[in-house]
Amino acid sequence: MQVTVLGCWAPYPRAGGACSGYLIREGEWTLLLECGHGVMSKLQEKMDFRRLNGVIISHLHADHSSDLPALHYALAGSLMDGSRTGKMPLYLPSQPEDLFARFAGYTNTFELKPLEPPVPPQVNTGPFCLQWMLTVHKIPAFAVKISSATGKVVFSSDTAWSLDLVDFSSGAGLLLCEASVADQHREYAATGHLTSREAGRLAREARVSRCVLTHFWPEYDLALIRREAEAEYGSSLELAQAGLTYHVPG
Repeated sequence: MQVTVLGCWAPYPRAGGACSGYLIREGEWTLLLECGHGVMSKLQEKMDFRRLNGVIISHLHADHSSDLPALHYALAGSLMDGSRTGKMPLYLPSQPEDLFARFAGYTNTFELKPLEPPVPPQVNTGPFCLQWMLTVHKIPAFAVKISSATGKVVFSSDTAWSLDLVDFSSGAGLLLCEASVADQHREYAATGHLTSREAGRLAREARVSRCVLTHFWPEYDLALIRREAEAEYGSSLELAQAGLTYHVPG
């Protein structure tokens, strides 16, 4: 399994960048995880959007979902000209209702699969097994576990610290973990985000094989974020970088 970063910024991208967006690949099967500001453009640098096999949105904040309309119109055009057949599965929370309503009408392009507690214990799609866990955030948000015969990826989504997330992430081959807040701003993290130190602690306590930090505030010095996370993890960590592909240990 492979993870390719399309965007890693929040809540807005640096110039030329994109917010949350990741391609999860196993063989010929590819899922898009998150579709924030700028992701549609970055997606097309990596692959033909028509070949996506599904989309997963962890929560409906704009930095995770704002490019869904662009993908919707691209799919509508491809269905019209015959370059794609069939709707694309779209997993996304059904709450808050006002935000979900923005996408609920996309039934001509997406096969909508709303997520609401209690979510299904698992969903099988292609070579993947998908699992979700409700996180601690301002609006309903879900951590996502994507498993295949060759590896397991856990995406933290946006969340405050949670022991449940440690259990959910346990033994992952790759933890794709938000590190939104530097330690000096840790009081803000209580609103539903992990500090860089908490991200490192999560990776350590969950005993993941590999950790890639993501969801960075564009004004931070990322070297600071990395140092603080590594101080808790006790070893080297990686920073997500758009365009890079990370292999998931089995």
